[in-house]
Amino acid sequence: MNHSEDKSNQGVIVSGGHITVRDMAVGEHAAITSTNVSSMPEELHTEVIRLVKLMEAEKVDPAQVAAARIAQQELEKDQPNEVVVSSILASVLESVKEVSAIAACVASISGIIFS
Repeated sequence: MNHSEDKSNQGVIVSGGHITVRDMAVGEHAAITSTNVSSMPEELHTEVIRLVKLMEAEKVDPAQVAAARIAQQELEKDQPNEVVVSSILASVLESVKEVSAIAACVASISGIIFS
């Protein structure tokens, strides 16, 4: 099928490459209403700061601490990339969830980003 001749298609055609979006509306009368520039709550930033401090105190693998700091820095941006934050934190949380001093903080962050 030649997509340029298909005038009835109101979907999205991606040929090669990729597309990254937060919201997408497609089709006749499609609309998106967004009231919040970032859905990452301030509470998450506070908990990630707490997580970094706990990880340092518990002498967690420095690479994991560095990853948590990257998530913290991303959250400090005007428009943090939610995919980056979630991906980094998923990995970090998995690696430290068994450290008892950090478990409550891990549960709190997991509740915020994965709910």
